[in-house]
Amino acid sequence: MEHPSHDLFLLTTSLSQLKSRSELIHLFTESIKNIFSGSKFSWHTEKENAPTPNFPVCTRTRTYGYIHFDKSLQRDQESYALLQNATQLLAIMLERLVMEELLSDQKVHLQDLVNEKTREYAALNEEYQVINEELIEGTRNLQQINDQLTMEVNERKLAEEALKKNQILLCETERMAKMGGWEFDVNTLTQTWTEETFRILEIDPGEGTPVVPEGLTFITPAHRPDAERAIQRAIEFGEPYDREWEIITTKGNHRWVRAKAMANQIKGRTVSVSGSFQDITELKKAERLLRDIIDKNPMSIQVIDLNGHTLMVNDAHTKLFGTKPTPDYSVFDDFQVEQQGLGDLMKRARNGEVVHFPELQYNVHLINPAFRDVPIWIRVVIFPVEGDDGKPESFVLMHENVTERKMALEEINKKNEQLLEVNAEKDKFFSILAHDLRSPFTSFLGFTQIMTDELYTLTLDQIQKIAMGMRKSATNLYSLLDNLLEWSRLQRGVTGFHPESFALMPKMFECIEPMCESASKKEVEVKCEIPADILVFADLHMVQTIVRNLVSNAIKYSRKGGKVKITAIKMNQSVEICVKDNGIGMDNDMIDKLFRFDQNTNRPGTENEPSTGLGLIICKEFVEKHGGKIWVRSEEGKGSTFSFSLPGNDVSSASDN
Repeated sequence: MEHPSHDLFLLTTSLSQLKSRSELIHLFTESIKNIFSGSKFSWHTEKENAPTPNFPVCTRTRTYGYIHFDKSLQRDQESYALLQNATQLLAIMLERLVMEELLSDQKVHLQDLVNEKTREYAALNEEYQVINEELIEGTRNLQQINDQLTMEVNERKLAEEALKKNQILLCETERMAKMGGWEFDVNTLTQTWTEETFRILEIDPGEGTPVVPEGLTFITPAHRPDAERAIQRAIEFGEPYDREWEIITTKGNHRWVRAKAMANQIKGRTVSVSGSFQDITELKKAERLLRDIIDKNPMSIQVIDLNGHTLMVNDAHTKLFGTKPTPDYSVFDDFQVEQQGLGDLMKRARNGEVVHFPELQYNVHLINPAFRDVPIWIRVVIFPVEGDDGKPESFVLMHENVTERKMALEEINKKNEQLLEVNAEKDKFFSILAHDLRSPFTSFLGFTQIMTDELYTLTLDQIQKIAMGMRKSATNLYSLLDNLLEWSRLQRGVTGFHPESFALMPKMFECIEPMCESASKKEVEVKCEIPADILVFADLHMVQTIVRNLVSNAIKYSRKGGKVKITAIKMNQSVEICVKDNGIGMDNDMIDKLFRFDQNTNRPGTENEPSTGLGLIICKEFVEKHGGKIWVRSEEGKGSTFSFSLPGNDVSSASDN
């Protein structure tokens, strides 16, 4: 054909109207045969069935088939290029049809799902209405039955309570208070006990009540003289008494009781003595437990009177302050109430409120000069102990040494400030990254727009330039995404660390060789001058990633005809690897930004190149993972040398920080 380019454009227009992949492939192959009538073409779905030479019809995600053509067509460069471009356009159209089919299927599936859920909801709603009506009716019936039963129960309960009220009240009161009643006749010394008194002494009521002398035998020998004396004075002088005694029950159990008594007199003469007998064993246990809690509590506890003088302290208080307060020492002086504005807090404590004082700094040596001359921070809680009149008669102070917590909080605040700085740098970095990610997309969209609007007017050279631009944009985007993925893995701790021993030189050639093509296009010479006997103990993936980033940067910032050299030397227990170029270099301000997030890491003259500095940040993370360090020496206009250290082969393990 005389105008194959024009015919291909017309073919593209025709193909874009088709909605079937088979029709699209058939029309394309038949039309190609007509356009290039001197050559043979055929369509093959499997690569194994496609004779060579052939073009794969594919996108980045899928291969649809292969176009076989005559070898003679390869000699006609113009026709070969046109056929290649036409094949790429066919792949794009096939991809479009696939996406349209998927979208159509998804729409149908979603509509079916919506219809199904709508029907289910309607059915559930009807079922709910029926159940709700039944529930309302059932509730109404239950309420009627409940009201009727309540009336019957109340009537029966009132009748029973009328008969037993006095007895139940008395017995329950005694049982709850663990308090029994008693009385004895002064002349006969016979006694009368209530049920609870028998229960306290663990005596069977059927055995009868003992006379007073026998009853005294339940009191332990240590307290019996006091009991005899109190009873004798009540009989002779009518004196009431209120005593706490330890007793031993008939079953051998030790208990504490509180005995209160008053004399009943006629014409000044005592005829009987009556009173109460309360089991206070649990109260005594609670008192001992409270005493243990106070004595063994790790928090300092101090009891003071209304003037601030100490009545009692526990061991923790002595340990904290190094001494017991002297009798003339008042804690109010230590609070420095007027100076620190704590007067209102003390007024609240005196009014019965639990008050949490702010953290106070104590100079403990002022309390005990022999203890230590170290200021400590203490948190103080004060609460009043009320007397019988409901007014405070003393205060309890609890001191907590919060010095370590205070220091830890200050350390946390410092770390938070550092974290804020890091986050600020990350915000700057993501701003730059967004711009750099947008740039290749913008270029790609621009090239696509030109191809769509002006394809039939473009020359082959112009199409090739556009294709090269699209490829460059895609390559830049891939590089950015690759570095971003690696950095994300580092932040999440996903990247593993698997050090091993290997010879450095062959592994360096493996990662440098793929970059030689881009270096040759820029006429940059890349040399690897690493001795064959240098071994390292490191993670191979990380080392190759470091070298790829450094060499890629060296090529990027080299001038036309420049040189990039990779060397390595043995140190004591490490290996120092250097990547040197004679490119544009950089000044000191730029060097300071290289290994951290910053607003701009572009070197002068490279403003159009994506440069977040993420690759160098990954290099730094990987190097430090090995316990090494990375640094750079550079002079603007004369090139740069990036160096980093790795453990040598004689090191048996590496840091995994």
